[in-house]
Amino acid sequence: MGASTLVTGVLVVLAAAGGAFAAQRLRAKSRRPGVAELARGKVCLFCLSPVPVDGRFATLTESTARESLGAAPPEGASFTDFGGEKQFLTHIECLRDAQEEVCMFCLRGILPGEEMAFIERPYARGLLGEEPVERAAGTGPDGEPCFFGHADCAREATKALCMFCLTEMKAGDVSIGFKKPRARELLGAEPSPQSETAEPGGNRCHVAHAECARAAGADID
Repeated sequence: MGASTLVTGVLVVLAAAGGAFAAQRLRAKSRRPGVAELARGKVCLFCLSPVPVDGRFATLTESTARESLGAAPPEGASFTDFGGEKQFLTHIECLRDAQEEVCMFCLRGILPGEEMAFIERPYARGLLGEEPVERAAGTGPDGEPCFFGHADCAREATKALCMFCLTEMKAGDVSIGFKKPRARELLGAEPSPQSETAEPGGNRCHVAHAECARAAGADID
């Protein structure tokens, strides 16, 4: 009986000690500083000004930082992460400015992981009304030459109003495009610049809902 009690007591003590050890590990883990805390007080590897780590910021590995900067990155921008790897801090906008590829619309850099649009070259020229900058040129996923853009910029640039009812054209709308002289003739007035867009071949036209065009007397059947 006594031996049995003693063994049980030892098991209880060991279990309690194990629980205390696990609790200590959890407490240590919860006290581990976050990336923002590790990076506090560091400067941007591009502009060398302080980076407020309470807002948005980016970190780069040493090899990526060196490649982006084209030189050895400054130590004042570095910190060591939990895995023991050196990281370099940067403002989001400074990193954007350092990108080789820019959006053909806003001319700002396209960050890794951002949603992109790949726009066929003739169509891109039609949308802008001029040749996009060379830094926006590249090759799309299909291997064809194209121009790059932020997806949001591309959506905004391709947004058009119906030349008749002046409501926004939406995906799935049955539409038709008219050259400017015909659009002017159907309207009896100058068409709105907001209804002008580019066809896939790059030619400019004024777009309309098929129903609105039919009601205005256009023969589209």
